[in-house]
Amino acid sequence: MPFRVYLGLNWKESVNDPRIFPAQYGFGFTDSGALRLPKKTLPDMFRIIDDAVLPKNVPDASTIEQLAQLCSKGCLLDFERKPTQMHAAIILGLSQRLHGVPLFAAPARFLHLASSLLPLVTPPQQCTNWRAFVTQIGKRYPKGWMLELIPCKYTVHMPFSTQNSGELEDALCCFDQSGRTITYYDTKKTLEKKLILAQKNACRSAIGLYRELIEVK
Repeated sequence: MPFRVYLGLNWKESVNDPRIFPAQYGFGFTDSGALRLPKKTLPDMFRIIDDAVLPKNVPDASTIEQLAQLCSKGCLLDFERKPTQMHAAIILGLSQRLHGVPLFAAPARFLHLASSLLPLVTPPQQCTNWRAFVTQIGKRYPKGWMLELIPCKYTVHMPFSTQNSGELEDALCCFDQSGRTITYYDTKKTLEKKLILAQKNACRSAIGLYRELIEVK
């Protein structure tokens, strides 16, 4: 499968860039185990399924089947909680139905629940050596992994004052120092460089949020 960059959207947002694959979020389950859907389900999209609500009862087979049918373009299980028996039941139900989809991914801590899952890897917020990071992840997951693409943006206070700016070769981000404050941030150029390096180290796809990436200049 060719490398793909997915952009997480709500039902109101849209992307016109042919290089970007839209991914709709807002899917999951209710407390009772019913299917939870966005206000409007956009057709033919990669789906992002969350665990904002964990059902008290395992969703029945017809509910899992309905969700699987919506995921013909693939899905990311954007689970933030620790793995539970409920997660295991949901993942097992989906994995039995999602044969041949382009991508079926989840955070790495859920990998033991289904052999078909692709691990989602989130880089550290302050990654000082991008090449070392993606090389390490590529060795850990040589069969492939998915990158959570989060634009770098943070500040550091220094003991000395100066004016300086540029691009950091190892971190692959830009910086501006004004007085004693250094701001580190990504640009479209640095994000592209990060994606190229990730691809060279077994990364099969990346996903980010529209509302975060649209602000990158």
